[in-house]
Formats: sequence, C-alpha cells, structure tokens
Amino acid sequence: IVAGQAYRYRFTARRGGREFVVENEPALLSSFTQHEYAGQTRLEADVRNFFEEGSAAFAKAAGRWIDALAGRLRAGAARSDGTYKLELSGHGRLASARAKALGIRLGDALMVAPERVTISIVPAERGEAVSAFLPAPKGETIRAD
Repeated sequence: IVAGQAYRYRFTARRGGREFVVENEPALLSSFTQHEYAGQTRLEADVRNFFEEGSAAFAKAAGRWIDALAGRLRAGAARSDGTYKLELSGHGRLASARAKALGIRLGDALMVAPERVTISIVPAERGEAVSAFLPAPKGETIRAD
C-alpha cells in the first residue's frame, strides 16, 4: 500500500454455482497506518496533505494533519533519546526545505525544540510521503528505540 495512490477493492463469493461480485470505485488512500515490530506503528501520509505541489509552502489542510500527527506522537511513550522520528521521501533542495519547515511546525505543535524532531530524507521509491514512527502506547510494553 502506498499513501497517495487509489485502490479498487473487489470481493467475490460463490454459492450454488453462482458468482457474486462487489467492487468499489477507486478509493484514494491519503494516509494509512502499519503496525511493525515491538508495538511501534508506522503512519504514512501523502506529502500533498502537508505541502503545496512542488513547493515547501504548507497546504491549506496542513495544520490539521500536523496537529493530528503531534497528538499521535504525544500519546506514545517517549523514545529513550527524547526525539520524535519521521521520514520525508523526496530528493534535493525541495525535500530539505520541506523537512526543515515540517520540523519547525511539528516542534511547535509538540511544544518541543525543533531539534527534537528528527526528519530523515529518504528516496521517493514509493512516492512522496511523510512517515512517522509512532511509539508504543504509554505503559508496560516491549520497545525498540
């Protein structure tokens, strides 16, 4: 699954020699979550939820996405080094400018210094996205930092 791509879902059933098919129109997935090892969850959202096309300027709905992301990051147990870990897929100066802008804005939303928001730039092999690694919920868990 790739954030920012449209998917068509199809369900087929057979009964008494007859086939029944239910299919939807393509549904755009602008974000999704994927549970990974040791209770950590990867949240991936299409970069267009945060930034204007081809620009480091924030999109109109970016504030809503940043606040939601900050809320999810705050809900988890703190990493041992006190940082918040994200990835931004892209390349060149645009990706660097976006990472810097997002780090500042997310730091404000988390009420922490921007240096505590670590945004790594990774190749856009699956399309441009912002990925956050949500820590396990607070409390008794097995964690990998």
